[in-house]
Amino acid sequence: MNPILIAAIVFSVLYFLLIGYFLVGWLRLKSAKDDAQMPDESLPFVSIVLPVRNESEYIAESIQSILNQNYPQNLFEIIVVDDYSTDPTLRLAREFEKPNVLIFDLQQYLGNPGEYTANKKKAISLGIKNAKGEVIITTDGDCMRGENWLCSMVGYYLAHSFKLVTGPVMVKPARTPFACFQQLDVITLLGITGGSIRNKAPLMCNGSNLLYAKQTFLDIEGFKGNNECRP
Repeated sequence: MNPILIAAIVFSVLYFLLIGYFLVGWLRLKSAKDDAQMPDESLPFVSIVLPVRNESEYIAESIQSILNQNYPQNLFEIIVVDDYSTDPTLRLAREFEKPNVLIFDLQQYLGNPGEYTANKKKAISLGIKNAKGEVIITTDGDCMRGENWLCSMVGYYLAHSFKLVTGPVMVKPARTPFACFQQLDVITLLGITGGSIRNKAPLMCNGSNLLYAKQTFLDIEGFKGNNECRP
């Protein structure tokens, strides 16, 4: 038999076994219950870090969806960090600025365009550095959230004493072939994330819906070494 054909068959079998592995994990996932039905004094203060870049189309609705949460308003803050936007994102975000909505311009800390480039990890690190909360949630500027989102994330975290909690992100219906391709890509990544976590061999998580203790972030020194080249 042709060696190329043999190799194709072997790799095809391995590919389908891998897909099956993720699929089994995904099907074993259990729906999270609303675990946040507890007195306000039991709830932690949460800092929601929102790194944004060129999200002027969505930023206002995104911030408002966080402000509309059922979680006690005095127990969370929103930290928006503009990551070198070239559109009105920063200006629009500043319209929401108040005691529990903090706006940071990454350029003021890292330098002008050309001296430094956009860097989402630097934006998140700046947000966490200025966060008051013992719990950090990262999300994106083009995401909208239901009013129970924060309660669900924090409730699950408290109920299970995890160091990190991640959740899926739903995508809007696609209207173009390119959008369909993007959605398939996102769905695939979500499937791998959920399946591998359930199989106790986590490979990735979605930074658009991610919760962890601030102390955990500090203990591992944040993103230290993440951008370094390794042999």
